[in-house]
Amino acid sequence: MEDDANPKEVIIQEVCRVHGFDPGALELLLVGPEGFLLVLPDEASAIRIYNEGRPLITESFGLLFRRWTRFAATSGAASLHLVDIDIHGIPPHAWDLATVQHLLDDTCWICEVHEGTTDRRDCFQLSA
Repeated sequence: MEDDANPKEVIIQEVCRVHGFDPGALELLLVGPEGFLLVLPDEASAIRIYNEGRPLITESFGLLFRRWTRFAATSGAASLHLVDIDIHGIPPHAWDLATVQHLLDDTCWICEVHEGTTDRRDCFQLSA
């Protein structure tokens, strides 16, 4: 890519040239130092550009297209904060710790059930 060329414009031109799109139908957003988000008009266009995961190779650069996910720029981390949780709507026949563990699944580690929760039926209170 030439040093004075706008990389966004060059990428849109190449994508349109290879796939036969109108440049006005595409939008390219910068989402990091080396990442872009290509906004397409419809699902058929996305399937065509995604090209079964094969990269788009030009004379000056290569592009690898991946479908966007809301987890694209995330990283996993454990929260080290203690929180109090109130759970409403547990039916009386399922009022036990096993039900709450099933509801919370792997989202947190239950430290303790609050005192008095076993005597209640309206709100299961715990610290996690």
